[in-house]
Order: sequence, then structure tokens, then C-alpha cells
Amino acid sequence: MDLEYAKENLIERYKYLYINAEFILAPFMYMQSEKEFEKSKKEYNISKPLCFLYLNQLHSINSYLEEFMLSDISIEDTKLYKFIEENRNNHEYNEKVKYGLLLLEKSNENLTVFLNKLDIFKIIETVIYYVSEQSSDLDNKDRKLKLLDEYYKIATYKNNGKIDRSSKYDYIKEKKQENSYLKRPLREKKDIGVEDNYFIETITNAPHLKENDGVFSEKEKQEVYLSLHDELPWDLEVECSRNNNDVRPNFSCPCHQKFYIKENEIFMKPREFNPIEFYDKYYQVCPHCGYIVELSKEIIAPEIRKRIEKRSLNDMYLYRKMWLYSELFALENIGPQHQKKLILK
Repeated sequence: MDLEYAKENLIERYKYLYINAEFILAPFMYMQSEKEFEKSKKEYNISKPLCFLYLNQLHSINSYLEEFMLSDISIEDTKLYKFIEENRNNHEYNEKVKYGLLLLEKSNENLTVFLNKLDIFKIIETVIYYVSEQSSDLDNKDRKLKLLDEYYKIATYKNNGKIDRSSKYDYIKEKKQENSYLKRPLREKKDIGVEDNYFIETITNAPHLKENDGVFSEKEKQEVYLSLHDELPWDLEVECSRNNNDVRPNFSCPCHQKFYIKENEIFMKPREFNPIEFYDKYYQVCPHCGYIVELSKEIIAPEIRKRIEKRSLNDMYLYRKMWLYSELFALENIGPQHQKKLILK
């Protein structure tokens, strides 16, 4: 199997799991029975029944996930894909999803940090634990865990320019699961599950990049991230230049240096006679010289534009503040000789 095709295959599977994570996992949330609660109450002094993600309720779901993430058969032919798509409009299954999400909410009551989630991380964690229980054909197991680590490296990308070399595989090897609402999936000792195939071999035998110790470049991981999040790329640059005829503050002029576009620094200009409407233009102050630079609308996704407009609407004087800031920036950076001329005037 060609490496680029194998990577595309992995990304396609990752995106499907990312989008459908709650729909896949929620039906397997359950609350302790009264008997289980009484036992836990005595042993751990808990005050209310605990909620768990228990995938062994459906014996084959773990093997479904393993096959989906590690096999070289097409996505449409995997058992997980068929199971999910067949239940997409199933009323009974959707009721289980709603109930599971309700239990998830209960499990997060009184928690302010480290909230329990049913997301791509929980799927990857589940499958890594499940594969790590494989006791026969250890070489095959090791290769599968290395492939799962590539899923994990994509999931941990943050779109902030920082390279993360962490490994879920190493974490699993070093630490047993503790205090998790995921009940560790069980596996029969002789169960090999997905066997070696071209997909596993192609990814695990590919040379790792020095930049992040993985087979996917930071740019490739960024592309996956941005396809699933309404965010600007952290490394999107523009040049500080005059690209329209709008009036700018006195003494300010473009410096022609490049700077990164940041959503929380973009603002709009309200219309003079209707301050709750804006000109369809977007601006950011150059951090080098303070010049107000107009940004191309095409580089800003529609959902991001909505957030910028909402923020501008919540502060009707935002454009005026940025104008004054730009003017002050320019005044503070003009030369001493020019300052003397201004004083004499």
C-alpha cells in the first residue's frame, strides 16, 4: 500500500470517529445498580451512584472499533460503519444516545476541570487498552499500538505552533488505568483481533519525521484539525500594506512587515448611520507599526466572521478604540525631530 494512500485512509477513519464519537459511545454509558452502589458506598465512601462507560455491554463493540481503526478493508465494509449507519435513524438507538449523554452530564456534576467526555480521545484510549490486553502474537500487538499512536498524535494537535511529541502508547505501558469512568475493556487471551495487513505495515514501517516523531507532518495534522474546527491557522500571515483607499489615522503608514492573523484581534467598522450594522470589511492592527490593515474576507471562514461581528456588536466603540490605539502607536514612534515640529505648531 502506498504511504500517501495509507495516510489518507487513516485520516478518513479519524474524521469519521471524531464526528460520530458521542453517537458511537453514548449508548454504552450506564449507572451503577443499587447493589453495586451499596458496595462502592462501603468501600469508597461515595455519596451517589457512579456512571461508567462500559463498552463490554455489547460484546463486539471493542472488536468493531479495532477493525475500523486498524484493518485495511474499506470503511464502508467495516462492521462499525455498518452498525452506526444502520442505527442512524433508529429511534431506540437514538434514545440510548440521549440517555447516555444524560448520564455523562451526571458524571460531570460538581466537576469544574477534567470533565468526562465521549470524544475521539476516549475512542483511542478504549482501543489502545483493548489492544494492550492482547496476549498472543505480541509483535502484531506492538505494531497495532504504534499505529494507534498515530491517531493519538493527530488528536493532540492544538493549532498553536507547539509540537507535541507525547505518546499515548508510552503512557499506557507505564501507567495502569486509575479513577476513570471508562471500565477497562476485556479481551479473551487467545484473541488476536486484526492481524498484520498492508495498512498497519505501511504506517508503522514509514520513516518518522524528526520534527514530531510521527509519520504525519505538523502541516498535515493542521489540515485535519482545521477541517473539523472553525479556526484560523495559527501560522496565517499577511503583509502590512495599504490595500484600499480607506482613511487611516494621522502619521500611520504601513511597514510592509508580515504578521500573524489572530481572530481575537480582528474587528469591523460600524456604519455611520446604523451602528448595529457593519461594513463587510475586516481589520487587524499591525503589531509592528500600529497600522490598521484590511484583511481579505476570503481567508476568514463564515463561522469565524459571525463571531467577529458578534464581538464587534458587543462593543460599539471597538473600531474607534482601535483607531485611537493606531494613532497613538504612530505618534509614539515618530522621530524626535518630527515631535519637536509638532510641539512648535
